[in-house]
Amino acid sequence: MTTQFDAALKPEKLIPLRDIPALEWLPSRRAGARLALATVHRWAIRGVGGRRLRTVRVGGCLCTTESWLMDFFAAGAPGADTSPTYTPARRRRAAEKAKTELAAAGF
Repeated sequence: MTTQFDAALKPEKLIPLRDIPALEWLPSRRAGARLALATVHRWAIRGVGGRRLRTVRVGGCLCTTESWLMDFFAAGAPGADTSPTYTPARRRRAAEKAKTELAAAGF
């Protein structure tokens, strides 16, 4: 059985997170310093403002693509959807407040 390969489906080049700070097109930080590797890992693991950098794990190495980086940056741009991120503590407080309001209203 033969399989046809569609060149349009060719995957993007994966970039290990450790190589992100060295990308030429990223602007330099203060005093010309590179972006910190810890910052890139924080974007991937914890995220910023409710969004995370999309990654895949390849042989124990976290990787991303340039288009995923651009999507991540665009999502944080002014005018992008900046709906609030609800942490478990924030959800709990909101639920407690709703219960109090319902009890005060007689429900």
